[in-house]
Amino acid sequence: MALFSLIVQCGELGRYITQVRSSSPKAAIRAFLKDGSLDAFLTSHPDWPKGFKVRDIYAFLPLEGLPNVYFCGLGQRGKYVEIHLVHTARRSNTSGARVPTFAVSRHDAQ
Repeated sequence: MALFSLIVQCGELGRYITQVRSSSPKAAIRAFLKDGSLDAFLTSHPDWPKGFKVRDIYAFLPLEGLPNVYFCGLGQRGKYVEIHLVHTARRSNTSGARVPTFAVSRHDAQ
């Protein structure tokens, strides 16, 4: 299984980075949508919908000129999540431990 890094931008709320192992970029998005990290990030924002699903994908495409980099857009009730997905080189840690998730708030990025 390949390792994919996802840079997830939730509108004006901020962004976070996570990783999933999957057989393909599209399967990585499916795994990400099932892992609960997006709902956990959005939990303190009641005006944002929860439970984004594959049906909420409005775009999935490779980025031209950037091998192994993809864009995925999710939309639900006027709220949009933009995901940049990168096929990442294999980690040296093969212990099977969960890959950490990092959050960056809008204020941290300024």
